[in-house]
Amino acid sequence: MTPSGSIRLQHKDTDTGFSAALSRYRLQNIVDPATMQPGEFAHDHEACSLVYAPLQGEASVVIPKFRVAASISSNASQTGTGPPPRISNVHFRNLNFTHSKSTVARCRSISTCDGQSFASEQHSAVMVSMASNVSFEQVAVAHTGDYAMVVGQGSDGVTISRSHFFDLGVGGVRIGEPNHGAAPAGSEGLVATGVTLQDSIIEDGGHVILEGCGVLLEQAHDNLVTHNTIRNMLYSGVSVGWDWTYEATSNRNNVVSYNDISEIMQGELSDGGCVYHLGRSPGTVIDHNVCNGVNSAGYGGWGLYTDQGSSNVTITNNIVHSTKSASFHQHFGTDNLIANNVFAFPDRWACAGAGGCDNAAVRSSQHAPGSGLGEHSSFTFERNIVLLFNSTASLFDSTNSIGFNNMTMDYNVYWSLAKEGDALRFPPTQSPRTFAQW
Repeated sequence: MTPSGSIRLQHKDTDTGFSAALSRYRLQNIVDPATMQPGEFAHDHEACSLVYAPLQGEASVVIPKFRVAASISSNASQTGTGPPPRISNVHFRNLNFTHSKSTVARCRSISTCDGQSFASEQHSAVMVSMASNVSFEQVAVAHTGDYAMVVGQGSDGVTISRSHFFDLGVGGVRIGEPNHGAAPAGSEGLVATGVTLQDSIIEDGGHVILEGCGVLLEQAHDNLVTHNTIRNMLYSGVSVGWDWTYEATSNRNNVVSYNDISEIMQGELSDGGCVYHLGRSPGTVIDHNVCNGVNSAGYGGWGLYTDQGSSNVTITNNIVHSTKSASFHQHFGTDNLIANNVFAFPDRWACAGAGGCDNAAVRSSQHAPGSGLGEHSSFTFERNIVLLFNSTASLFDSTNSIGFNNMTMDYNVYWSLAKEGDALRFPPTQSPRTFAQW
């Protein structure tokens, strides 16, 4: 801080990885110990001292020493060909894993710690790898510096049920590895598979790194996330897939079903949603989820979101309501089915001043003509109910002139509670259409 009271930053704002955060900055640890309010702290790294003003009724403060509270992994050496042996048949019940140290001190830029989902770091309070037939039942993981649990490489048949993950430095449960494309030849057997996360509560995340997800499924297949409550996260509720292109991946047959996902982003970050999907993923199903309360800082407070390259995904029987931006948004992808859903009340929060924000119920930003990527973004949208509650929201929005030319849209119900004029509008804004023209 300069004598004039201004702040000079060492690096220019060239880090596009954080563009969804609107390039904002958060100042920490600048409190004068003499004027601290309850709940504030001052840390002197060089002196290795911490001054903390306790909250009313607070009797103790815990300072974690370790990043990992429990690690379940085979350390046996590999002999011959094939994958190394796995540890197996280990079961945890009615245990608490609490207070783990954060890795944030090692993260100085996106080059060392991936901004989106905080995916490049693999530490968590509980770590599972090279393990088979492992279960966690009625456990609690809380007060973490990183993610609560990672079920990583070589995991097969891991079950997490009736558990509670809360007060999280980053996010809840990570399944798989942050690897792009398909697993290299010979290592297909190390891709996380057969993991079930069910009947659990994941809440109150992002206290150290905002970008954490409630559940993050990276390079993984045949996993089930079902009957969970996921709420109060500062980025996405469930994130599936880990590739931004159309290349082949090891992701397939992942199911996200019967989850209640709410209070997402809370005005802190952007470009996320209740369920966020990336890349090719044949057989992946997003079904019977309830999504509400998605409020982004700027653009992209989506409900269900098929982002870049999302292909062969089925989205059915979901209820999505009260979002800042579109209830369903596809950036670009192919051969996705969106059927039998209820999409209601976008524009729950105003988009004023938010670049690229929109308030349509359904949105597509497929490739523009001349992009060289081809006009092949597509989905089938049928038997859905689309409900608007004011005259400012539109049914559909597209970012370029080809609009929804490659989409199949039929057998849907469109309704607006607005009384003013032609409330049912069909952009793209380059060539808007009336309901009759549509």
